[in-house]
Amino acid sequence: MTRLSESQLYATRRKLGMMFQGGALLDSLTVFDNVAFPLREHTRLASRAVTDAVHAALQAVGLQNVDELYPRQLSGGMVKRVALARAIIREPAILLADEPFSGLDPISARRIEALLVDVNRERGMTLIVVSHSIPSTMRMADHVVILLPDGAVEGTPDELRRSSDPRIIAFLSDGEEGAVPSPDDLPGTTAGRTSARAGTSA
Repeated sequence: MTRLSESQLYATRRKLGMMFQGGALLDSLTVFDNVAFPLREHTRLASRAVTDAVHAALQAVGLQNVDELYPRQLSGGMVKRVALARAIIREPAILLADEPFSGLDPISARRIEALLVDVNRERGMTLIVVSHSIPSTMRMADHVVILLPDGAVEGTPDELRRSSDPRIIAFLSDGEEGAVPSPDDLPGTTAGRTSARAGTSA
């Protein structure tokens, strides 16, 4: 990518969606306008089409009737979900999620986890997730890269669980509980699930 021209780089960027650690919502804009921002900046969709797309994205992350709220009026979990809606609204091929569970209580973290897996399965987006949450990582991922002071170790979750490397054993020692929940199993979400799955890294 470092050799691409600006126009080529822009074409590549269009394939990527980004969910920032802190949400990166624009404080001066409502939820609706935050989610609509990528469409207004990069497409020529009519107002009605933008409205429909925003509401579909918000519904996909389990949010309704929040159009007129501002970021300061949202809980931490809601900020993450709005950020996810904005990240997926242009249907990117790859979704980058930076620490999507940071600052969340366990229930909210599992809700975000379930929504990310749903995006992966239902929409076919590859996920690249950076996370310090080892249990969530091991539940979600098809392939895991663990960054260590002296290098990286990678493999499938099952391969890492079977590892005799004491560094990996220490990394996984904080426990893994349960499977990834369906968004429908958690309060405040309405997204469905399908069995198709694209590659996910965490």
